[in-house]
Amino acid sequence: MTMREFANQKALQDYVELHDLVYLWEDGRAFTSRYERLSPQQREIVAVRTKRGVTKALLFAKATLRAEFEGHEALAIKRKRLQAKRAAKKAKSERRELQGAPRASDKAQAVTDEASGQGSDRRS
Repeated sequence: MTMREFANQKALQDYVELHDLVYLWEDGRAFTSRYERLSPQQREIVAVRTKRGVTKALLFAKATLRAEFEGHEALAIKRKRLQAKRAAKKAKSERRELQGAPRASDKAQAVTDEASGQGSDRRS
C-alpha cells in the first residue's frame, strides 16, 4: 500500500477539514499512543512536505476523538461542574448589576479619594 503524500501543511489541513479528520505529527508522544490504540482501519499514516523535509502525520476520524471525550466520565463531571460554576458567576454578576452594588474598582476609588482629602466627610 502506498502512502498518501501532501504537498504542504495547508493541503493537509484542507483535506483534514474537508473529511472531518484529526491529524498528529510523528514526533509527538500523542502520535505514538494514538497509533497503538487505533486499529489500522481507524488510522492512516500520510507524508507531508514541510520546510524541514518530509514528515509523517497520523490521520483519524474526529468522531473518534469526540466519542472518547464524551465517554470519559471524569471529564463529563468536571465539565458539568464548570458549567454550573460559570452559570452561578453570571447570575451573581447580573444580580449585582440589578441592585446597583458598587464594584471593587468603585470601592478602591472611594478609598483613594479619602486618602487624597477629596472625601465628603472631611472638615476644614
